[in-house]
Amino acid sequence: MRTILLIAAFLLLLGSMSVPNAITAPADENRYSAVYLDPHYGGRKNGPNVDNKNKGKEVTLSLARAISLKLQASQVAAFLSRDEDIDIPSGDRWFYAKKKGADIYLSLRLRQQNRDCVQIYYAGHQAKAKANRKEVIIPLTPKKEVVLRESRRFSELLVKNLGNDSIAACGPAQTQKDVLFETADFPAVIMEFNITRSAKRQSYVVDPAHVELISRATASAIKEFMAGQPR
Repeated sequence: MRTILLIAAFLLLLGSMSVPNAITAPADENRYSAVYLDPHYGGRKNGPNVDNKNKGKEVTLSLARAISLKLQASQVAAFLSRDEDIDIPSGDRWFYAKKKGADIYLSLRLRQQNRDCVQIYYAGHQAKAKANRKEVIIPLTPKKEVVLRESRRFSELLVKNLGNDSIAACGPAQTQKDVLFETADFPAVIMEFNITRSAKRQSYVVDPAHVELISRATASAIKEFMAGQPR
């Protein structure tokens, strides 16, 4: 009886002891970890002039900075393709995004139109090639299928969150042929801000109140996307 009691006491003692080198579960590697914000233009490429004071390259950079601050405040990693007035060749943008460790790509652009609204484009076109003088569609790899599907999910969340903050979307998210999407190997989306020039009022892309709403809505969409279904 005494032996049994001693064994029981020893087992209870072991159970109460902490294990200093316990192995913790690894992080979910299928979740997204960082977003790459790409303010278009820069250097000699001014982009569309918003008004007599603001060039497109300055506006996209200001928007990217505002979005980045919102994300960083929520402990979300965000990198900018540029943080000064420089031109980054199109072929280098994906290289730098991967080098930073980003796995979500968001390009910010402007376009002069007759309506103020935001158009969202996502990677959705299959690659094509010519064979025997005919254009044929290259079959999608499983990885590419995921990229296209996730790009669409990200774009739809952007449209939804912009609407929640009363920022007008030009319409549903659309696919578009773009050099950015040709080599996309993780979710990629373009936010194109359509602008009208007016001498009577300040454009929504430089109006502080609207920039606050745009950055908040965009950051919310990114966080919702990252918290969604694993890749």
